[in-house]
Amino acid sequence: VFQQFQRPINQLLLDSSDIMNQIKRKIEACVTNCFKSEDNQTQYYEFANLTSKEIFVVPCWCLDDFAKFDVDLMDEDNQHLRVGAEVQLYDMGNNKIYPSRIYERKEGLFKKTANKYMSRESLYENTILFKESKYTLEQLWDLFKEKCESLSTDVLVESIRIRDSKEDAQRQFLLSALALISCDVLPIQEGKNVEFKSSFVHTAYPVKTNERMNQYRIIFSEIVAFANSHEEGTVYVGINNQGDIQGVEDELLSEVPFSSRADFESDFINQLYLQTQNHAFVSTVKIDWYRTESDKIFSKIYIPQWKGQLILLNGTELFVRNQAGKRQLKYNDLIEYVIHNTMLEEANIPKVSN
Repeated sequence: VFQQFQRPINQLLLDSSDIMNQIKRKIEACVTNCFKSEDNQTQYYEFANLTSKEIFVVPCWCLDDFAKFDVDLMDEDNQHLRVGAEVQLYDMGNNKIYPSRIYERKEGLFKKTANKYMSRESLYENTILFKESKYTLEQLWDLFKEKCESLSTDVLVESIRIRDSKEDAQRQFLLSALALISCDVLPIQEGKNVEFKSSFVHTAYPVKTNERMNQYRIIFSEIVAFANSHEEGTVYVGINNQGDIQGVEDELLSEVPFSSRADFESDFINQLYLQTQNHAFVSTVKIDWYRTESDKIFSKIYIPQWKGQLILLNGTELFVRNQAGKRQLKYNDLIEYVIHNTMLEEANIPKVSN
């Protein structure tokens, strides 16, 4: 077990200077695929690192909007790099991939990207109307009693069991059983399976460079913490620590360089993949968008229980979840957690959260 994890553990224990030397690197890569996202909104390149054979995915605009490539590297339509083209790229850290400076830069680049903002139509498209239930718990039980005769036996049996559960669980059950589909319920507060984040773009404390990517990383750490603890969880973005709907509509309309919400979501998911390098896990993460009656937008990111291998953020950081929130494991705690989970996996024993 130790030999199996010796390399990632050694990597985790590198000093900061060694890590910094690895972050900025030149990549000789080959285009292995060019494809569109499932919603048909965003085009992606899939590259293979010619040295390490590592596979990574980059939105086409990250390269096409920045550099002029030789004609022999382009496809028949001269729109994208052709499959098989070998190019030189720069990894600038935080999985930001850019074309090397050996390629000529396109004119008017900054003017073009500066005006690439999202429309309100795109922002509110395919959102779920959120109308928080005005019923008290006692009123919901009264409605349930009135409709008992029309409910199935399974629902009635479950209603007996749920009586001893927490109020949130009772409310969710009753709203579902009574088919109050125009209503929803937000958790009252953060907990073992719930995390609130007020923004996709802004960190709690100001940072000097690329605040959006720093906030992405904070949200990603919450997501992988649920996965590594083998607990299902939900991250709400646009909800403050007090559980109030703050909304992310203003920042999406004026502060992100995407012309549609679908493009923004694709970038968010792509960055999650780049920082975890685990497509199987990322494909299980589900994002729903909600709109209140006052047009505030918030996002619900659902993470189902993950039964796969431990996920390291950026290849070096291990986060887990406990009652108070997430925490990052280091040194002996990290090694013991890795070995413990590996032994359980090899013995085919269900994992127990931290």
